[in-house]
Amino acid sequence: MRPSIGHLALAVVIATPSGHAACQQLPATIPTELALALLDGNQDAYGSRSPKIAVGVAPEGIPASLSSAARATVLGGMTESRGVIVVLKSTLPPNQVLAAFDKQLTGAGWAPPPPPESERGGFVSSPYTGSWGNFYCGDSGTAVVSYSPAPQGGTYLKVRYGREKQSSFCAPQRMASFRGPSLTFPALLPPPGMSQSGGRGGSGSDRTEISARLTGPLGPAELVAHYLKQLEAAGWTMGPLVTSGEVSLSSARATDPERTQWNGALVAQRISAYELEVTIEMSRPSER
Repeated sequence: MRPSIGHLALAVVIATPSGHAACQQLPATIPTELALALLDGNQDAYGSRSPKIAVGVAPEGIPASLSSAARATVLGGMTESRGVIVVLKSTLPPNQVLAAFDKQLTGAGWAPPPPPESERGGFVSSPYTGSWGNFYCGDSGTAVVSYSPAPQGGTYLKVRYGREKQSSFCAPQRMASFRGPSLTFPALLPPPGMSQSGGRGGSGSDRTEISARLTGPLGPAELVAHYLKQLEAAGWTMGPLVTSGEVSLSSARATDPERTQWNGALVAQRISAYELEVTIEMSRPSER
């Protein structure tokens, strides 16, 4: 699932020049005819109704909960047949504005898409949270939130709102069933702003482990805090969050269906500037 040229048009308007274009100064204004021509991949550009572009205000038709953010101003937006787009600029860095905006949306009744129905647990690689957008479902429709760092500091937020839910990512999905060891992990979805490349795992008679690689602006402590809440909601007992350098962890305790207690830890460590590895390793007493 990739954004169309039309959906990226506003990002072109606010993007930082590169290469030879870096030597050119951005114009104070962009002609409407040029902006519409840049939407040549958009269905509206070929239809009888052209997209409506708003400058300095949120376009008509977008819910108020989607058109404001912490310490942000509205740059403008666009209304098209498939939905509405609004672009905001916040003075906060990406990790802070994403966390604040996610809290704002969930408080207004928006929620992440439902996880696929599956018996499989662990770190679930969701197609609904990626490097170019985080997805939300609400009573009135769907929302996709993407971001990019602003050249002079702060963050650009682009929010795409759609009214169609039945055939969208908000419709129930199902994955193939999977049976693991006696201790099963709850489904653990990545936090907003983080893209998961996949989940791995292994187990033996008295040990089981899962891990995943994530990319995005959050740090190890924020990542552990996110998964810690999901594990506690699933009935696990988690210890306090501890951080040393680029590693954060929390002890974990869980009970399997046979009422055997498993002990272990949730650990997140930074691999590079934007890459982190998260692991949960659990063990039980050896059978004698």
